[in-house]
Amino acid sequence: MNGSLTPELEAIVRREVESGQYSSASEVIRDALRVWHSARPKPSGTPTLRALLRGANEQVDRGEAIPYTLELRKRLSAEARILAESGEELDPDAAL
Repeated sequence: MNGSLTPELEAIVRREVESGQYSSASEVIRDALRVWHSARPKPSGTPTLRALLRGANEQVDRGEAIPYTLELRKRLSAEARILAESGEELDPDAAL
């Protein structure tokens, strides 16, 4: 994919590379896009934290909860590592 930048944006990218913080212009652009994407508002209809917690509490009340044990944490971490190594994008809320 190719694109064009205004002279002002090109100067910003060049300064970031020259500062040594980034090794290439592509790296600056990728990082900027990641930050932009993560800062964007979530689409309407995305469940709120309160709604998610309410749903989780209802599952606990129905006896559908799975105890969070050390063994479960290890299994989930191993699965996340396999996904990460395969190049699959992980949920940023999931920890390895």
